Amino acid sequence: MDEAFGIVPSQVEAERLDRRLTSLRTTMRKRWLDLGEVLLEIQESLAYRTLGFKNFQTYLADRLEISPRWGMYLIKLVRKMHDYNIDRSDLIRVDVSKSLEIFRLNDAEMIRELLEQARVAKLTLAEIHEIVQRALGIRPVSSDEVVKKLWAFSLDQWLIVERAIQHVQRGGLVGDTRALELICADFLAGVRHETAGITAGVEGSIQLMVLERDDWKCQQCGSAGPLQLHHIRRRSRGGPDVEDNLLTLCWRCHERVHGAG
Repeated sequence: MDEAFGIVPSQVEAERLDRRLTSLRTTMRKRWLDLGEVLLEIQESLAYRTLGFKNFQTYLADRLEISPRWGMYLIKLVRKMHDYNIDRSDLIRVDVSKSLEIFRLNDAEMIRELLEQARVAKLTLAEIHEIVQRALGIRPVSSDEVVKKLWAFSLDQWLIVERAIQHVQRGGLVGDTRALELICADFLAGVRHETAGITAGVEGSIQLMVLERDDWKCQQCGSAGPLQLHHIRRRSRGGPDVEDNLLTLCWRCHERVHGAG
């Protein structure tokens, strides 16, 4: 197993993590940070595969009956908390909806400042959303303002757009316009949606098999691209180009894994 992922957990260890996760199911709104930390551990250790799930999204939907999108955003928050050295105690005093909104930002000092404001000034979610939108350079739009655009796609382009929309719509009953909005929101949050890339040297049929198994999503951050195949046991150490040794990652997570290894 690649050092960046750690050692694939035994069945006993995977079941321990699974029990810990399911014990949080009824209190997830209150203990959401505990939930995010366990989800991150299960994801990065690949415990879901030890438990027999083909990909992390399937595991999330089965165990928590929540939108995989919500679970992925929670994991992204926990990663940022660790990367930015945000004090855990600063987070648990802010509710999950406000925290997820604040952690759309990619600046550690701004996150700390806004967490403090949320606690001390008791900012509402709407007020936090307005501050975050302004910080991200997104102009406010009135609720009665409608923008009409006519887009021209080639058939190949439309097949890609349609597939992206369908992926988003699996998570809930949303229309095409709302699905496109969610894709763009992910992009602005640092989660990019593009078509799958080619991993040099891996036979096309094997690539397709792995991508289909992993639901065409990065198994670290949940984004839909640009995707690459990661060798769990590296090629330089004799890792083969077979399904069990390959994992779908986006290019950012792939770079992070190899940087850590």
